[in-house]
Amino acid sequence: MKVIAVLCGLLFAASSAAIILAAIHIESIVITGPTAGFLGFLLALVAAFRRRRLLTAANLSLPLLGVTVFLLIFCNRWSPRDAQHPVTAILLGYEVLAAPLWLGGLWSIVHGSPAGPRKWQFPIRTLMIVTLVVALALGAARIAMRQSAEVLVAVAAGLLILVLCALVALAVQALNAQSPPLKSPSPA
Repeated sequence: MKVIAVLCGLLFAASSAAIILAAIHIESIVITGPTAGFLGFLLALVAAFRRRRLLTAANLSLPLLGVTVFLLIFCNRWSPRDAQHPVTAILLGYEVLAAPLWLGGLWSIVHGSPAGPRKWQFPIRTLMIVTLVVALALGAARIAMRQSAEVLVAVAAGLLILVLCALVALAVQALNAQSPPLKSPSPA
């Protein structure tokens, strides 16, 4: 597996963990936001150099998210208490919407770009599973907005678990693709 895929996967998982920190203690975004934005920008440059458009977009979304959250807090003059729920909800929404970019970019590194006329065709089963996961995540985020911070932490932890499962699945597929198939012994 290529280094860019590992670094992008780690940054994606770390951004998911940072959302849990933000749900628990909103002031943590003072450190995690600029750090993720800077690393995202650097990895976007590397991904752009390697012509990985999805990973470039996914990595550039982190600095854009950081600037957006900063401007929201600054322009609305939110205190940490005022920013707790809206910023955490924005971060959760970002995670749900950015996950296809990250995972699609990592998928293209693991499996290579598909060739032929069916480049963007997906099995209906996969589309239904993705639709279900997104619907559940958005429903949970909507419920979480009306609840206390503990629910926001639970939703963020659930997203982190989904992200880690997806990254592990991609890593297993990459390892399976690199190992040679086993040959059954021929009868004598």
